[in-house]
Amino acid sequence: MFRKLQTTITGKSRFFYPGDSSRSSTPVAYIFSTAGVAVMTLLLKSLSASVTLSDVYMLNLLVIIVVSIQFGRLVAIFTSLLCVLCADYFFVPPFYTLTVADASEWVALCVFLLVSIVTGQLTERLRIQLQAASQHDREMTTLAETSWEVASELDSKRAMSYILRRISNLLNVRELAVVVADSDDDLQIFVTEGLSVEEAQSLLIEQWRGAVKFVLSRALPLGSKSLQYPNANSAHEAYKDASSYDNLPFSLVPIVYTEGSVSAVLYLKTGESTDVNRREQQILTALVNHVGLLLQREQSLRAEAKAQAVLEADQMKTALLAMVSHDFRSPLTSIKATIQTLKSTGEALAQEEQKSLLNDVDLEVDRINRMVTNILDLSRLEAGAWRPKLESIPISEVIGMTLAGFDARANARIIVQNDARLGSALLDSVQIVQVLHNLIENALKYSPADSDVGLRATKTDSHLEFVIEDRGKGLVAGEELQIFKPFYRGRSLSESNVPGVGIGLAICSGLVAAHGGKIEAKNREGGGSIFRVTLPV
Repeated sequence: MFRKLQTTITGKSRFFYPGDSSRSSTPVAYIFSTAGVAVMTLLLKSLSASVTLSDVYMLNLLVIIVVSIQFGRLVAIFTSLLCVLCADYFFVPPFYTLTVADASEWVALCVFLLVSIVTGQLTERLRIQLQAASQHDREMTTLAETSWEVASELDSKRAMSYILRRISNLLNVRELAVVVADSDDDLQIFVTEGLSVEEAQSLLIEQWRGAVKFVLSRALPLGSKSLQYPNANSAHEAYKDASSYDNLPFSLVPIVYTEGSVSAVLYLKTGESTDVNRREQQILTALVNHVGLLLQREQSLRAEAKAQAVLEADQMKTALLAMVSHDFRSPLTSIKATIQTLKSTGEALAQEEQKSLLNDVDLEVDRINRMVTNILDLSRLEAGAWRPKLESIPISEVIGMTLAGFDARANARIIVQNDARLGSALLDSVQIVQVLHNLIENALKYSPADSDVGLRATKTDSHLEFVIEDRGKGLVAGEELQIFKPFYRGRSLSESNVPGVGIGLAICSGLVAAHGGKIEAKNREGGGSIFRVTLPV
């Protein structure tokens, strides 16, 4: 096997090409050719009264063309000689002999033989060209479809499975796998075709790990279904220490994709007769390169995702620092000042004044507690740990629990418009109450103190919808989606004195998405904004 592999790599092995004249030179081909000439001779003999010698030559050429198309050059030459002999024996005087009465007939027979051979040769060449063109068209179609699959399929593993199926059809190989070396130089099965991942894991046992490592380090194939590489002249030297990998029950092909280095290997389970012709090698090389492109794309996507995660973490850190420096410091400063006042002049203050100061401290502590709770809720959402616990609950009860979270002054501004036939819905009441509370709280906070905030609920057979409307400043164009991002505050609010850190709407978006719903915001006619929450029922 090792000598056979070296011969394949150095390009000295004999490859099969379409149109090889020896491919159909079998006894069956010659029998078919003889039968064709015999049938044509009998037909001409039965019409001998009305058939001229030129007709004999032309009709025999038809037999030669058919035989050449079907069986190739050697059988066509044999057919040409047989046609000349039959024409001389049956149609050239004296009949039923291989002699001629007139010397000019010899010239005619020789010309016919020459024309027959040339016609057979030209027909064979045309057939080869047609086959080559057809094969080339199929190969280009295969590569084009593969390129489109690689470009259009976002899932790298699905696209790679498609390429492995192409390789399987090309080489008649039923078991394939892509083995990838990770950053720690450990081997992993990335994708398989025709065998399970558990079966492919047998590649990684100690017996074969050396072969995989050899291919990774030398960028040279092992096994009979190998590729020709530009460094073929140095292959003999490179394979000197590979004698232990003779008679492998499979083949390994290097996949180059990381800055010219090899970080993956294509595994093919080969049989006894596994010669690969030049054209198959070229297509296989192109398909393997496509696998390399997919692996490179996967690596780039992972690097991009990692960089994006680092960027988002940095942005969140910056937002947290800004929040701690401003939104946490303000209530802490107020609490500190109140405590200092109570310590220094507490006994001199009237009881009502002391109670008012302590009430202010209580409000500021609640404010800090809400911010901390929101941050913890956001982290739970991002970690996927805050999943809704669905239960059937009356929608009117959800609205009642939401309104109970506001004081009498706030409730006086909230105008509720509900259909009396709302009924029940399957949802997490605690989470949806928090969504509605955050939206209404924002509407009350960012709209004039003397304006109303509307809450409307509607239900259909397919979804439940809550709409919160206010008469505030509205949304800046282009911020309809940005406002649902963590720590984002609208440009019109960034310099305002209205407290807020940009977490409430992010929590609303996460909770609604966890329910399989959607939340959207837009400006309201006449001023203000509209927030719409749509949940499946």
